[in-house]
Amino acid sequence: MPVDPNLMQASLNEYANDHQKMIHALAYLIEKAVKCGLEVEFSPEGYSQMGTNFDFVTDTLRAAVAAGATIINCPDTIGGASRWQGADYFVYKMQRHADIIKIEFPHKDITWSVHCHNDFGAALDNTVNAVFEGPARQIEGCFNGIGERAGNVSLEQCIMYLKYFGESKLLPTQLYTDIRTECIKEISDFVAANMLPRQPHWPISGDNSAKHSSGGHTNAVLRNPRAYQPFDPKEVGNDISLVFGPLSGGNHAKNIIESRGFICGEHEKQAIAQAIKNFYSDRRKGITEDELMQDYYAYRNKETRNER
Repeated sequence: MPVDPNLMQASLNEYANDHQKMIHALAYLIEKAVKCGLEVEFSPEGYSQMGTNFDFVTDTLRAAVAAGATIINCPDTIGGASRWQGADYFVYKMQRHADIIKIEFPHKDITWSVHCHNDFGAALDNTVNAVFEGPARQIEGCFNGIGERAGNVSLEQCIMYLKYFGESKLLPTQLYTDIRTECIKEISDFVAANMLPRQPHWPISGDNSAKHSSGGHTNAVLRNPRAYQPFDPKEVGNDISLVFGPLSGGNHAKNIIESRGFICGEHEKQAIAQAIKNFYSDRRKGITEDELMQDYYAYRNKETRNER
């Protein structure tokens, strides 16, 4: 049910002016659903833009909980929320509403939920704030951040954020998720293949998220996979990949060649790497390992002919 004044007028016309009638209908429908054995989640649409409607929203929440709703979802429907709104920030209002409901319904076990859109690119920030600084213990979003307009919050980003920051000692309550993170890449790939293509640089599960080509990067990553990654890609079912390109160095070429069972000595790795880069000088975005090996074979053949 809309609670944003602009949305109420646009959606409900004159009906939006009769708050008591709206609340009565809300309670009637929730009670009917509960009697049918359903779990009910009530979502005051446009919650983050309620403006001066705080007391009206409080009344709708009272009616929903009294009628049997067990989940209260507080959405940033238009993706326009920001912590810089100060006291109007929806997370602070969520906490105030949660405190009111807990006092008035002490025996009700209510789950508070958050549902954010990404119009300003702030969906992740707003979502984790509702969890870390507010009462939310349920997150609503989509894999790969798909959704209306600019999309919903990315579930895989929320999951990894919770995993790495949820146990911070700065938090009054330790937070966690028991989701099997090693399945993230598989699910993300499925969504990308069957719904909307995923950008290569998409965080957490994008094709480039664990891909390195810079010589300085590859040298470090070969020694320690965490050198240029905030988490081990294997945690989300991904693998580090090293793309050989214009900025790659001799250690990168040596690692690929020796992983295939061939020889690349310390004294020759730079010459081999440069020969491969010269051969593929038009491939600014890098080459595959198979392509690298093809030129390695050519380099060795040329070397053998010169010896003759």
